[in-house]
Amino acid sequence: MTSETKEKEDTRKNISSKQNHEKRSLLNYLLVSLAVLLSSILIAILASKYEPVAFYTHQPLKFQGPLAANNKLQNAELLLKDQQVIGPESLIVEGDVIYAAVEDGRILKVVNGKIVKEVILVKDKECQTSGDRLKNPHKCGRPLGMRRLNKDLIVFADAYLGVVTVDVEKGEVKIILPGDTIVDGKPLRFADDLDILDENTVIISDASTKWYHNLVVYDFIEHNPNGRVIQVDLKTGEAKVLLDKLVFPNGIQLFPDKQSVLISETWEYRVTRLYIAGPKKGQHEVFVNLPGAPDNIRLNPRGNFWVAIACTRQQGKFFIWDFLAPYPLIRTLIMQLVPESYIGDFHLWLLQKYGLIVEVDQNGNFVSSLHDPTGEVREVSQIEEDEKYLYVASYHMPFIAKVKK
Repeated sequence: MTSETKEKEDTRKNISSKQNHEKRSLLNYLLVSLAVLLSSILIAILASKYEPVAFYTHQPLKFQGPLAANNKLQNAELLLKDQQVIGPESLIVEGDVIYAAVEDGRILKVVNGKIVKEVILVKDKECQTSGDRLKNPHKCGRPLGMRRLNKDLIVFADAYLGVVTVDVEKGEVKIILPGDTIVDGKPLRFADDLDILDENTVIISDASTKWYHNLVVYDFIEHNPNGRVIQVDLKTGEAKVLLDKLVFPNGIQLFPDKQSVLISETWEYRVTRLYIAGPKKGQHEVFVNLPGAPDNIRLNPRGNFWVAIACTRQQGKFFIWDFLAPYPLIRTLIMQLVPESYIGDFHLWLLQKYGLIVEVDQNGNFVSSLHDPTGEVREVSQIEEDEKYLYVASYHMPFIAKVKK
């Protein structure tokens, strides 16, 4: 071997050695980075305030028979659409008058599609404008399920304020049971819906004893039984728990005989029946499994129940939360990585844009359903019915859908 050849060979070896060293350094760097990342994730999970559990619910239902797809919710008249209203969650319909509970802390009186009166629940400097109230819901309130208590008063559940009555004509608001009141050792954190047992007593849902309304998506992702049903004395404010360990109890509707009450367990995609009187008092059972997450339940003129479906879940359609149900660690990471201010919109973005309401008889059988496959009328929270129309409320959309029967 000549000296020139040997020199070239040495140069080649040096270059090769340097390249191998650089590769090893890069590999070591990547391994260390990966270890740091995994350690950080593990520490974040272990230190997390989030507590998701693995869960399994009933199989998604087929849209067939009374649930067969149709377009009956399409072409609805959209009331209040251009009147700066967001999320008319609950309605009371009395002839030409509709009372609506909206997101920015108001109860509205609507006549022939126009707002003629409003009651701002909290008259405070932090609650003067709609923008103020939306920024300060803990202070200004978010009214949800409503009922007519008597000729003067409406009683409603407010996610932050608690159990409240309002005289719309006089503009008078009275808090009966304040939010965060301790009931059986836990705070009334999320009053959601109610029904009237008698003139002095209501039964309410406390959807979550852990999460407030503005962080409701965390309750869904965790899937813990943080909810309960409470009986409240409107005169004294005394409260007692009728049933606990429910997975986001939402809509409340008494049976006509008032021996039992129906409860929407939203995150279980079902309605549960609790017996509050008679020989089965204290017992509860699944009343009906549903094609989605139920919101409010209301009795209709035929003695059946309208169940609002907040988001749909059907056989043959991919549903991200079903896929992630067995994986609490992945759901923890989602809650860790998505900022609180975006988690609600992130959740809505993942849902199928599809509108649905279902009618169920007193034996838990499906009678009918109305669909909007386009998703214009969606995120439904309640249905009211009169002689000619259905009035479809939404917890998120900027209108009330009026649908001809």
